[in-house]
Amino acid sequence: RWVVRRVREHLKKYHKTSYVNRDDLLFEDVIQAFNEGNEFVRQVVLDAGHSLGIAASNLVGVLGGCQILIGGSMGEFGQFLIDAMREEMNLRTLPSLARNTELGIADVGSDIVILGATALILDHELGVL
Repeated sequence: RWVVRRVREHLKKYHKTSYVNRDDLLFEDVIQAFNEGNEFVRQVVLDAGHSLGIAASNLVGVLGGCQILIGGSMGEFGQFLIDAMREEMNLRTLPSLARNTELGIADVGSDIVILGATALILDHELGVL
């Protein structure tokens, strides 16, 4: 939970008298602040999106155009996160590869780990995928 850790560090450093119990800060609190337009939290999410965009660029450079889906809790940041990823990927990837890459939010809920493990087994052991 890099995003939560960054927000906690910021609160400890710059808001020493804050009423927020920084050690008990939850991801849900960060989501709420993001949805309320908190500029610092939005900047943290933007930074995370740029970092994910760098990682996506590396994948696209190796695999070519592909589909990259963000799942789990990071999906809560929606299109804002995807736009930051796309911005960074466009800077670091050949334009034709960037155009042929789909970025999106996976809607698989809490089963994402089980689904990923199942896909690996189906592909590796049975050659189904």
